[in-house]
Amino acid sequence: IPELGQWCMVLALLLAGIQAIVPMAGSYLGDEALMRSARPLAYGQCLFLLVAFLLFQRQFVQSFMRAGIR
Repeated sequence: IPELGQWCMVLALLLAGIQAIVPMAGSYLGDEALMRSARPLAYGQCLFLLVAFLLFQRQFVQSFMRAGIR
């Protein structure tokens, strides 16, 4: 589970890098399609970070349950 969360964070980082470059290039080139890609990239980044958070939270709770701490 933590490894899957880590991969989600890596994908969110990649989307953040793409989001930093592609819309700005669209602005420079005057290409509206590239500029409009910012919002879907932000939604994807938010989704991957949310999934990573939920996976890490689940693992955190499970580790406490295994240790007998309640």
